[in-house]
Amino acid sequence: MIITVSETGELGLDAPDDFRRFEIQVNRVGITVAQIMAALRTLGEVSDDGHVWVGEPALVKLAGREGNDAWLARLAAMKDKARPFGWVDDDRHAIRAHIKWPAQDDNRTA
Repeated sequence: MIITVSETGELGLDAPDDFRRFEIQVNRVGITVAQIMAALRTLGEVSDDGHVWVGEPALVKLAGREGNDAWLARLAAMKDKARPFGWVDDDRHAIRAHIKWPAQDDNRTA
């Protein structure tokens, strides 16, 4: 799954059935870092180390898979595999995703 942030600050989800990848890709053209962070906060908690703790309810809604028991079971299996690495916070019902910035964007100022 690849959560995307468009140049207008809209969130999307590419490859919602790919449970082997979980990341956030940002296209910074025409959008500030502050706008990107505001969009990401709708998913969960943005950490200072370049990650977002994506809330499971927000992810399910973004995927449009509410009530899809097969998809939810695959999400649970993905979380089980990620848990030993510290990428799942069961108290917050959140999964950690790394933010991938565009290569040409080395100066990420607001």
